[in-house]
This record gives sequence, C-alpha cells and structure tokens, in this order.
Amino acid sequence: MEYEFKNKEQHIDLLQKENELLALQRQSTLLHSWLLILGLAVLALATALLWRKARRESSHFRHLSQTDPLTGLYNHACCYSLAEEEFHRCMRRKQPFVVVVADIDWFKWVNDTYGHAAGDKVLQAIAGVLQKHLGKVGIAGRTGGEEFTCFLPETDLETAIAIVRNCRNDIQPVIDFGKKIGVTLSYGLAVSHGEYKALDILVREADEALYEAKNQGRNQIITHNDVNIRKKA
Repeated sequence: MEYEFKNKEQHIDLLQKENELLALQRQSTLLHSWLLILGLAVLALATALLWRKARRESSHFRHLSQTDPLTGLYNHACCYSLAEEEFHRCMRRKQPFVVVVADIDWFKWVNDTYGHAAGDKVLQAIAGVLQKHLGKVGIAGRTGGEEFTCFLPETDLETAIAIVRNCRNDIQPVIDFGKKIGVTLSYGLAVSHGEYKALDILVREADEALYEAKNQGRNQIITHNDVNIRKKA
C-alpha cells in the first residue's frame, strides 16, 4: 500500500510538472505569436512610411521636372505637352483654342540697369500675374528667357483678349531695394476653331502677332487677325 501510495504521489507530481510544462509552452507560443504580430505590424508600418515617402519624393521630382524653378510656371516641355493634348481635344470637338505669347518689354535693359537679381524679381512678379489671370483658365508656362506662352482651351478670341487686358492692367511696378521698376509686356494672340492640324502653326501665328506688337511700340495686345488686316492694307 505504501508503495502504491508513493507511486501515485510520484505520478501526480509528474502530471503537475507536465501541466506546468504545457502551461509554459502555451505561454511561450502565445508570446511568440504576439511577437510575430508585433513584428508584422512594425514591418507594415515601416513599409507604409517608406511608400508614403517614396510617393512624396516622386511627386516632388515630378513637380521639379514639370515646372520652371524661378517662376513656378510650367516649363517649356511640360507646357507644350499639356497644350498638345488640349489642342487636339478642341480640334476634334471644333472648339476654340487660343495661344497667347507674351514677352517682357526691354527686359535686357532691366537686367543691365538693375542687375539680374532684380530681373528675377520681375520675372516672378510677371509669372504671378499670368498665373492669376491666364493660368486659372488654361496652361501658363515660361517658354523662354523673358517669354511666356499661355494656352486657353475652349476660349474664344474676344474672351481671351479681355483676360489679357485684365492681366495687363494688373501688372504693377516691381520694387527692388527701394527702386521702382516699371514693367510692361507685349502680347500676341492667335485662335483656332479646329481648322489647324498642328499646334506649332498656331504658335507661329501668335509669334507673328507678338512681333507686330513690338513694332507698334510695345505694351500692345495684337491678334493674328490684326496682322492679316495690316498685310492686306
């Protein structure tokens, strides 16, 4: 009897130890599971942060590749790429499409007289006005040193002229170290109602109108229709 009792006690002790071992194993498994979940959560968070950073950097580099760093307007390549899409869309729908080419008058004199830093201020001020009036209804870009090109889809010539007049009236002298620099622009406009097959032709006509605006004393708004009338006269 005493032997059997001792065997039972040993068996009970063994079962208790086995239960304790199983409990430790369950705790270890549970801890391992929580650590695994925590690790996956940290990995997911790190991945999300890296993806967000990559998207921000991609957006930043895309913005840099599309804009002129001084003025913030579209650069030449991006401006024309966007304009081509809008031009062909308007051409298919027989909708008006206006090109506005603007050039700062006597800009070399501004740089020579006040310095290039002042010239940069002038460019930035002009760009702000162009974006305010023309960029809101179309595509505004800096396409040369002191030249800007704006594309106005679904805009008739009369409306475009009115917008350009508002733009011209909104241009104020630029103040640089207490010196007031008067600024004006010459504008050339051309319109298509779907009859043109290439945007370059319309831009060339706007350039001709700009050249005529320069010839007429600058600070003028000239359309290609005006140029044709003068040629016939």
